[in-house]
Amino acid sequence: ILDIIQSVAMFAWANRLMQTLGEPLRG
Repeated sequence: ILDIIQSVAMFAWANRLMQTLGEPLRG
């Protein structure tokens, strides 16, 4: 169960990070 939670948390963090970095690029 821990692996699943860690995977989901990592995916959510990466997705939010991409959105944060994508904001300035989109202008």
